Amino acid sequence: MCAKSKNYLSFHKDGLEGLKMIHKVDSSAIPITLLHALVKALYPYITLFLGAFIIDSLIERNFKYSIIFALALIGGNFVFGIIQDILERVDDYKGCKIGHLTTLEIRKKALEIDYETLEDAKTLEKLNSAVYSMQFQGGFAVLLKNYCSIFQGIFSIIASVSLVVYLCFQIGVQDEGVLSILTSITASIIFIVILFGVTIISNFIVTKYNNNKSLELFNKHIKAERTLNYYIEQVYNDYEKGKVIRLYDMKEIIGKRFRESNDFVAGVFEEFFPVKYFVEGAGTLISGVSLMFSYMFVMLKVLSGAITIGGLTKYVGAITQLNNGMIQIVKVNDEIRLQCEYLKTFSDFIKLKNKRETGTIPVEKRLDNEYEIEFHNVSFAYPGSSEMILKKLSCKINMKDKLAVVGRNGAGKTTFIKLIARLYDPTEGYITLNGVDIKKYDYKEYLKLFSVVFQDFSLFAFPVEENVVTDVEVDEERVWKTLELAGVKDVVDEMPLNIKTPLFKYDEGGVECSGGEQQKIAIARALYKDAPFVILDEPTAALDPISEYEIYSKFNELVKDKTSIYISHRMSSCRFCDDIMVFDNGKIVQRGSHDKLMEDKDNIYSKLWNAQASYYTK
Repeated sequence: MCAKSKNYLSFHKDGLEGLKMIHKVDSSAIPITLLHALVKALYPYITLFLGAFIIDSLIERNFKYSIIFALALIGGNFVFGIIQDILERVDDYKGCKIGHLTTLEIRKKALEIDYETLEDAKTLEKLNSAVYSMQFQGGFAVLLKNYCSIFQGIFSIIASVSLVVYLCFQIGVQDEGVLSILTSITASIIFIVILFGVTIISNFIVTKYNNNKSLELFNKHIKAERTLNYYIEQVYNDYEKGKVIRLYDMKEIIGKRFRESNDFVAGVFEEFFPVKYFVEGAGTLISGVSLMFSYMFVMLKVLSGAITIGGLTKYVGAITQLNNGMIQIVKVNDEIRLQCEYLKTFSDFIKLKNKRETGTIPVEKRLDNEYEIEFHNVSFAYPGSSEMILKKLSCKINMKDKLAVVGRNGAGKTTFIKLIARLYDPTEGYITLNGVDIKKYDYKEYLKLFSVVFQDFSLFAFPVEENVVTDVEVDEERVWKTLELAGVKDVVDEMPLNIKTPLFKYDEGGVECSGGEQQKIAIARALYKDAPFVILDEPTAALDPISEYEIYSKFNELVKDKTSIYISHRMSSCRFCDDIMVFDNGKIVQRGSHDKLMEDKDNIYSKLWNAQASYYTK
């Protein structure tokens, strides 16, 4: 099979996959589209047939039949017009519904993808491409409309061919001379084949050029669209960045960068307009030439006496419908090919596989929370980088220990936590939970073992209770208890709607909390989850000294009988911990209690401790 045929079959296979997706979303959409296509194809023939009868009746001065046919024409157009209008509106509604549901599929997939996959720039590009294809290229709704046009063309061709074939076999009373030769059956068939052959080839070339150019421009445009979306969604619409923009007078540089991206998009559209004008002009020319020759052919049949004058309008209309149907199929066929390229961005994103392997072993539910994690010769480099952040790391986290992780910036502390929580998998080596490789555990069950508050924690523009619970079912008593443990109960109690008050000013009645208050709510969220492991990455970074003291004074109550891990630059937090790991250059260089590590005055821990202590003892 030639490459061209394979390509043809390939894109129609993609189109059929798209129709399956549409049927899955709305099973009634395709039958309604078929009915709509049939009505649109047959609608013109009401005027063609009844109009021909009216003309012939008037010529024969049979006014009674003229009136009857005229009334039938009005009634037929009225009924078919209403049916077509209803089906058009239903089709539009179905298209909007399908577009909405497929966009939800994209958002759902984005939420299901594991952290490492989503963080990849290529994944983000696929996500943006999928959204752009659905929102700005019409998505599956346009594919459905295109197939409606294909079916309309097919139905129209079937109806027209029957009339044109009948016309070709009509022989006039003139059976001699040039006129009889030109209107013979053989000449008629040759004329029709040449006319439609030229029309199809011309439209195929023009449409193919148009769609190839459109696809090339689409690939250019999608990259610029990502940049524009960043400025619109994360710069102009992010009021938090508004403070920095004003304080540092950044409006000029932001405006410059935005204009550059906008100019690039405008340039892409400017490239497209000449293509659009060329295609439209060529299409008009081809249609005009086809119509001219169609009139000439039918007029010869009239002059030969093969058909009546009324038949002139009927058969010219039939040839025009046949011509238009064939042009429509060729044009829409290539539009479907182009649309399938757009929709491919959707299917590529939806079919993305998570990098996180999920095993089948259920995590043992232990009421005593006795879980032990061990690193076995673990090294790790972030995707796309050859630099090892962690190097040949082997260590064990003892059950129910209160572990502090300290070290200079960039030593690998936060990466260590991300590996424990399986946000990433080791580049080399492996990690075990109670002696079993964590990759063998069910991924979702494994994540339930951890309550984590990262330094760059996130709260959402939801009510306080939903930020704490992270679920639809709320235990208000537990919410208040965890808020109290985190030291933010009084603040929430004074909010307009207490725990039902929305955070941030996206919704009416929303409140803006300080950084410290937000961090306490994030800590309350970790406590509410009640997981066996509590991990706090810089848990008091945004807190004032008094709030920090309150957190540490409740330290034992916060973690109870859980295994807890703290990352902190404030060395004083280490005094509350049983065990301390000191990271440097991706390795654990020291480990022990505070007193033991302070025995050697020249080690990293002592230097970090004394450096901070000096600020308070001068």
